[in-house]
Amino acid sequence: MRKATLCFLRDGDKMWQDDIHWLPLVLAGKRVEGEFHFADNGESFEKFNIREI
Repeated sequence: MRKATLCFLRDGDKMWQDDIHWLPLVLAGKRVEGEFHFADNGESFEKFNIREI
């Protein structure tokens, strides 16, 4: 079996706006499902919902 290696940015300023909400859960081994509703500017979001599955 191949071992997977994850690399990610530690600087939150360089991450997409939604990453801070779901990425820690995934890195902790949890499965998630979510929805993000982004604003018209495409960079910020108006609301989101994340669920563990």
